[in-house]
Amino acid sequence: MELLLIAGAGLLLSLWNVSSTEKFAAVASAGVPPNEFDLPLGASMTSNPQPNTASSTPCVAPPPPVIIRAPLNVLPHYGNVTEEASSLDEVPNVHLSVDMFLPENSIDSASLFGFDLWMSAYITNERLRANRWSRFDVFMWSMTSYSKLPMQRAYLFLEFAPEFQNRIDEVKAKMTELFGSRLKILRFCRLTHHTEWKAALDEIQTGEENEDQMRMVWFTNNDDHPFIDVDDSVLKEGIFRMRSDPARFKTMYVSHWPEILKLSGKIHPPIRRGSFVVGRLTILDPVQVFNFGYLRFLIENMYRSWKIELITRFDGILQQNRVWGHDIGFKYSPYIAESLQNVYVPLREQCRKFDGYAQQSLTQYITSLVLPPSANNISYGKKDLLRRMTAVKKDNPTLWNKHNNFTIPREWAEAMFGLYGHNDTAIVT
Repeated sequence: MELLLIAGAGLLLSLWNVSSTEKFAAVASAGVPPNEFDLPLGASMTSNPQPNTASSTPCVAPPPPVIIRAPLNVLPHYGNVTEEASSLDEVPNVHLSVDMFLPENSIDSASLFGFDLWMSAYITNERLRANRWSRFDVFMWSMTSYSKLPMQRAYLFLEFAPEFQNRIDEVKAKMTELFGSRLKILRFCRLTHHTEWKAALDEIQTGEENEDQMRMVWFTNNDDHPFIDVDDSVLKEGIFRMRSDPARFKTMYVSHWPEILKLSGKIHPPIRRGSFVVGRLTILDPVQVFNFGYLRFLIENMYRSWKIELITRFDGILQQNRVWGHDIGFKYSPYIAESLQNVYVPLREQCRKFDGYAQQSLTQYITSLVLPPSANNISYGKKDLLRRMTAVKKDNPTLWNKHNNFTIPREWAEAMFGLYGHNDTAIVT
């Protein structure tokens, strides 16, 4: 399907007409715990509403997730999901340039590239690896970087470790400053139980027409993947393309750039669409933009179908055996063989894990970030860009990419050079 930008804009607006926050019903405040700062949907921050008195008692750490190791050939309650097309032939080929999404050129319409942020995370200095900076400061940078993106609403479920409990008021003030009227929920406990996830889903759904297909949600359980791209034009293009895609489930993977680029071709041949490649996978890592219907499907089946009662991270809900390996011996399950979603992978790095990718042995290609943000000196020379893009090597594959013979095409590298402003897009070695 080929669309011009104007025609595509008109189509999307006719499918999902998001106008103003007045359309969203207020959230009832009765029965919610006192350890939260809640705003009704559509409320304005200009009146300086006072937060409820927040308890200094930290959230109790939940027990480990229930482990179920059983293959799922059929996903119940949503019909036969395997009927979903396993090819990418129906992904629209919308003709547009990333320049159209630059601030000076782009259409100011949330129905084209606006999205919501849903975050449920635990912020602590207790990590397997020594922290180079306080995780609180890393979290603050991540949130500051997200606040500058074309976000419509923010729903934050944040649990802070005991060492950060004395900074709760600082978080309230900073989140209010960053997100303003877009801040709809700020609660100081993360979601850990399937009943909490379901209640949160019910609370944030808007009831808009075509919400499952057209509403995009930046969903994360991580506090350390700040947005580092040179601008948000590629991100906007991706949101636009996802809304044009008729697939039932679709995501945009916004971090782990070299890994997800190579992974995109492990199971099915990927396709190129503008500033993105689109692969067919099942991957639930919580650093993605999801269509709301996919989140609904996962949450509603979390316990009803898969008997997962306690879960803190979404990558623990469901795994694809061909991504993780046929003999799954990890703590996460259940697993399936089917590829459920179209995964949009940008040809320009959007976010980066603050400490780099030492766990994936990619530190020689991908540098760790530092604080303050202005001290980061990211090279956009062609040789450095190509090293980062192709960091996952066949002789030292990451966990996802074992037995993956897919090679990054030359065309992708040349397109990537162009997106970073290089007029000469020839490969350099």
